[in-house]
Amino acid sequence: MQLSVTGGLYMGILRLIPLYDIATRTGFFGWFCKIIHIIKMIIGPKYNGKYLHKIINDLLHDTRMKETLTNVVVPTYDVKCVKPTIFSTFKARSNTLMDARLADVCIGTSAAPTVLPAHYFETVDYHTGASRSFNIIDGGLVANNPTLVAVSEITKQIQLRSKEFPETKPLDYSRYLVISLGTGLPEQDIKFDALHVAKWGIFGWLGRHYTMPLLHMFLHASADTTDSYVANLFKAIGCSHQLLRIQHHNIPIAAVSADLSTEKNLQGLVKIGENLIHKPLSKDDCKNNYIEPMLKDRRTLTYADMLTQFAKLLSDERRLRLQNIELETGHS
Repeated sequence: MQLSVTGGLYMGILRLIPLYDIATRTGFFGWFCKIIHIIKMIIGPKYNGKYLHKIINDLLHDTRMKETLTNVVVPTYDVKCVKPTIFSTFKARSNTLMDARLADVCIGTSAAPTVLPAHYFETVDYHTGASRSFNIIDGGLVANNPTLVAVSEITKQIQLRSKEFPETKPLDYSRYLVISLGTGLPEQDIKFDALHVAKWGIFGWLGRHYTMPLLHMFLHASADTTDSYVANLFKAIGCSHQLLRIQHHNIPIAAVSADLSTEKNLQGLVKIGENLIHKPLSKDDCKNNYIEPMLKDRRTLTYADMLTQFAKLLSDERRLRLQNIELETGHS
């Protein structure tokens, strides 16, 4: 069925133009849009996700988790089981029921509550007939900063004596290289004080100023705790130089919007990233709320310098592993 804008509908639109002009000048539509936004947040997700799902499916087709070019770890939260569900290439190779379509995993882990709908799918082991269902939402609820999830997955594989990590002990973090990429912090982050929030009820915590302060604080606290724990862990064992945290501070608020996908904003994000990698390394001092320089041995380095160093180390490691595989193949 096709619908075209003709006749009465077209004339109706023309009649609305003067009304729109008057309403815009009086601020009517501004308040009207805000009311509509609040109602949509109450009755369902902001987007139905159909277009996003189509794009993901068109790009990934039926690619499975075990077929990824490199080992990946994707956190999600299963609302039916009421617990995190972590998908990974490692698990997919050893457990058919965890070898989901990559598209389903991506759709699920991007399903942020109030923004996109939760995602349901099933996996089947055709050899045994067993099946498993998943009811998943945004992985950010599990790990807004997934650094520890990745480290934990590697540790588990070492404990299982995976061939990919020969002669490595689970807690030997001197063998770990960690690059943690942040998504940016706004220049005027939403902040409140106790006197302000003391008067809030349900709507205050869940919908103040057209944001969700409770979720906002929860996600920030989770990410900051992970940052602090990982940094202190690597520092305690003398391996700070093997941890690289890349986080841009003071990004314009509009640029960090989760759904502002205009060409202008996307190009702006590219420029922000390109400028960041050429800046000197720094770290966030949470106690004093300012950015302080790194230790002396890293103060003259930029993020690009560190990424180059990490890339060389990884390249050397891969070359060594391939040589070992060739030697093992020759002896067998």
